[in-house]
Amino acid sequence: MINEPNNNFDPAEEFEQGFTVIEPQEEEVLEVASTAPKHSHKKEKGRREKKQRTTGQKVRRVLLIILCVLLAMLLIAATTVFVMYKIGERKMMNYNVSVKAPQLPMVEYSNENGDTVQYNGATYNYNKNSVNILLIGLDKKEYDHDIGYGKNGQGDVLIVVNIDVKTGIINVLPVSRDTIAEIMVFNKNGKYVETRNDHICLAYAYGKDRDDGCQNIRSSVRSLLYNIPIEHYISIDMMGLEKLTNAVGGVEVTPIESISNQYGSVTKGKKVTLKGDLVNLYVRSRDGDLYANDRRMERQKQFLTAFVSHTSSMLKKDMTRLPGFYNTAKPYTASNLSLDEVTYLVSRYLANGGSKLNFHSIAGEKTIDSDNHAVFTPDETSLWEAVLATCYQKVE
Repeated sequence: MINEPNNNFDPAEEFEQGFTVIEPQEEEVLEVASTAPKHSHKKEKGRREKKQRTTGQKVRRVLLIILCVLLAMLLIAATTVFVMYKIGERKMMNYNVSVKAPQLPMVEYSNENGDTVQYNGATYNYNKNSVNILLIGLDKKEYDHDIGYGKNGQGDVLIVVNIDVKTGIINVLPVSRDTIAEIMVFNKNGKYVETRNDHICLAYAYGKDRDDGCQNIRSSVRSLLYNIPIEHYISIDMMGLEKLTNAVGGVEVTPIESISNQYGSVTKGKKVTLKGDLVNLYVRSRDGDLYANDRRMERQKQFLTAFVSHTSSMLKKDMTRLPGFYNTAKPYTASNLSLDEVTYLVSRYLANGGSKLNFHSIAGEKTIDSDNHAVFTPDETSLWEAVLATCYQKVE
């Protein structure tokens, strides 16, 4: 029900009521004053939130800076690898072919440089997209520098590696240390004495230092293989091979024979990761019988295959690790291959999928000489066919 207006209005009464009306307002003011700390709490909370936002922004800025630095480092590393690749590319493919094809009934034609030959009804062209490298394993735990002519040990492991930089295909041709070949002999003063037929591994000894020995044995291998271009070499002692294998985390193999000596032991058929002395055990050890080196070459083939496969998987994920591996091995090696050239070759191999290694072999006759040393005389037909398989391409 609507209230009627008050007709009995009394100003004095209303005046008193005015004071009465004001009193609750004063209480309201006090009430407002009493709530002031609540506003202060809100401000404090706001300051904390602002500080947290500021701290979060600083953390994000720091993380962003770190990320930028890491990206810059990766970019520099990638750029360095690319530059080395391009420099290596320019260096590697500069060589001449001057192959001397053998006088065999099935060699029907060979041009002046031997880069085109006809053999057994087929035509072969030398693969000019490929590079040959001679790998030399020394029969020493650790190399002693500059001992002198005739005292620098032997080239116990000889492997010609042919890398096709266009396809990434690698052909591998092991040469037995017992092979009889032409070697240049020098006296202790470094004067040339003669060229004679002897165990090819001895050619390394007739050098005043590591590089000289490598060049001498490279000449012998090149002559044996009909003068194919072998422009590059890498020699490594056993300590270097152990260090390099350790650097890649070891190499897993299933031994093809049981071996035990001062370096340790492995059991045929029982999987093992080769590291340290076990590398020396598996790659270097051999008995004294006629076929001991043949068995060792099979183990070396197995080790090389496993090493390349394992290391390739690592470099596919991070190519910038290659300089570290190179520097690990460098103190224990002699080579005319620069890091630029190694980077180029590895990059070409990986760019084409990192295919398996294609091994070729040389057949021949094994005998014992008058000094009770094993002797390997290559069959010339087998030797030439191994060269064709390693360095030439059949014209289809």
